[in-house]
Amino acid sequence: MVLRFAKQKILTMHKKYWLLVGILGGAIILGILIYAGVKIVPSLMAQRKFSELKTNLLSDDNGGATPIETIKLFKSALEQGDLQKASKYFVYEEQAGILEDLNKLVAKGEKTVLLDYLSQIIDDKNPKREYITDSPDMVTINILSDKPNFREFSVELRRPGNDITGTYKTWKIKSM
Repeated sequence: MVLRFAKQKILTMHKKYWLLVGILGGAIILGILIYAGVKIVPSLMAQRKFSELKTNLLSDDNGGATPIETIKLFKSALEQGDLQKASKYFVYEEQAGILEDLNKLVAKGEKTVLLDYLSQIIDDKNPKREYITDSPDMVTINILSDKPNFREFSVELRRPGNDITGTYKTWKIKSM
């Protein structure tokens, strides 16, 4: 009877031991899965997003060979009322926001004001125009005011792609 009781106690201890090993093993596996979800999955998603951005940049031919040509193309699309096309002359990351801004501008009836500024930017004989080359891939064109040190209008353009794709595509409008 004592032997039977001792044998039963040992079996119970073995069961508890294996139950504890199973729980600890499960906790370790769960920890690994959580780590993978927190660290690895976002990294894979970022790689996919980067790949999509690179593809979009490499296939994006909307823009001019020069900053002024890009402004002319943007102005032409704006004059034709093709705001979707006009937004494509902006750098990729600004396109969705600028489309919304252009729609608001047209709704307010201020499209002609923007077209007038763009005409002044394009006119290389305009004495109020200031053309600044910030780097081989970045240009700022300002329309100066009669007030000292004041700009009425400014367009910043860049040739995107050099950081991400290693290539130089068309010029794009960064900000306006």
